[in-house]
Amino acid sequence: QWDEAKPSLNLIGCNPSRAAETSNDPTATKVIALAHSLGFGRLEITNLFAFIATAHRSTPCTCPAA
Repeated sequence: QWDEAKPSLNLIGCNPSRAAETSNDPTATKVIALAHSLGFGRLEITNLFAFIATAHRSTPCTCPAA
């Protein structure tokens, strides 16, 4: 949270990530920058699955656009 006066953004993803509360990965870094640029003051990232993988193909989620 960087600005309490601005609205929050919750991104729900299917991208297993190495990011954590205290460290970001490249995807989290890009989404944080996007949230800033869109005028949000807080970002929460929710993943559909509770596991870590670095290869998109190893996810149990298949997105139609992927």
